[in-house]
Amino acid sequence: MKSTSFLIPSVGLGLVVIWLAIWPLAGPVLGTSTHDERKETFEYYQDGKTGRGRRRVLVLDLGDGVKMEFVRVPAGTFQMGSPESEKDRRSDESQHTVELTHDFYLGKYEVTRGQFRAFVNQAGYRTEPETDGTGAWGYDEETKKIEGRKPKYSWSSTGFAQTDEHPVVNVTWNDANAFCRWLAQRSKRPIRLPTEAEWEYAARAGSAKRFYSGESPETLVKVGNVADGTAKKKFPDWQTTIAEDGYVFTAPVGKFLPNRLGLHDMLGNVWEWCQDWLGPYEGLSGKDPVRNEENRVRVMRGGGWGKRVPQISSSALRFSGAPPSRDMDVGFRVAFRAN
Repeated sequence: MKSTSFLIPSVGLGLVVIWLAIWPLAGPVLGTSTHDERKETFEYYQDGKTGRGRRRVLVLDLGDGVKMEFVRVPAGTFQMGSPESEKDRRSDESQHTVELTHDFYLGKYEVTRGQFRAFVNQAGYRTEPETDGTGAWGYDEETKKIEGRKPKYSWSSTGFAQTDEHPVVNVTWNDANAFCRWLAQRSKRPIRLPTEAEWEYAARAGSAKRFYSGESPETLVKVGNVADGTAKKKFPDWQTTIAEDGYVFTAPVGKFLPNRLGLHDMLGNVWEWCQDWLGPYEGLSGKDPVRNEENRVRVMRGGGWGKRVPQISSSALRFSGAPPSRDMDVGFRVAFRAN
């Protein structure tokens, strides 16, 4: 259901037709409220400045005392991709108009180790890195090197410190999809991975800039955990930001300011699997697009904590991997359509 009564045209950006300052404290909260939702106020950082907004949050019970929070994202229209003038843009980021015709819920945070552990324990699930014998990627403290694949590494063993509040990593697209099926059955809601369009729409939250934090990669440390000055002390050959975010490897979810929608870590921390197979934007519908035609690789979005330069954590950049791919900076978050 579109939240058309609260539409505010963006001025001069030609980007998002849904809002400029999302859910201002003095105004109404976007979307239709349900009895399951609660309203929250929050501080965000976007386009180089801080602000305060409100979000609608829905909480699902995963069992074992574990919860998962979702933010309601209002329907709207935006310019997906990047303009030809954007620095370091790639050729597959052709800018085009996309309309999302229904509100949807998106995880406030990336799926955590604790949430994934609840799934593993209740479903008796074993991930692909555990069952195919090849393992995953990790950090060897003795050699001071990132290595893989090796059987000793998995979602629960990465070689670096993680708590249940850190994003789960070393999960394949197939593992993420299995988590969605389990949670859908448990919650009686159509849980799935977000489409690539939903992901970028939610990440931008009305921003037309290269990163939703601003034009410079240095602004990323305000909103996410990327290859930064902290990581460079441990990995001096990495290309990083000068600014420091305080984390070398993954950070606990929610440690950085969210975007204007109230979503945390949409850029940085871990790459996030999307529902789509990778392919050109041309030929897709302008409404609720998703590429279901099978290809070799699935889409990942958002950038991660390391190994790759922070410049590729832009809002438009597309990355990919085969469904059985796994890495120590790849995770996911989940979504479902609002009624």
